[in-house]
Amino acid sequence: MVTVKVKAFATVRSLLGSSLEMELKGNPTVYDLLNEIFRKYGVHIREMMINPQTGKLFEYFKILRNGRNIDFLQGLDTPLENGDEIAIFPPVGGG
Repeated sequence: MVTVKVKAFATVRSLLGSSLEMELKGNPTVYDLLNEIFRKYGVHIREMMINPQTGKLFEYFKILRNGRNIDFLQGLDTPLENGDEIAIFPPVGGG
């Protein structure tokens, strides 16, 4: 089992809480983690984060693994290791 800590921000925080721990089997990736979150917390989170036309994460969502943007790693195929910290940032507006 691989245990990762997930920190959620802004609108995602209101759905998941500020942080949670997830246990994943095998050799999980960020994609596996997101699917487990969607399974556990509901399809509405998937609809918010995943483009239904492409099946990929909306580009305005940012996910960090241990402080590094997964866009500069292996994207959703980025492998997860025990103790990793994942941060999920939805789009945020401001002025």
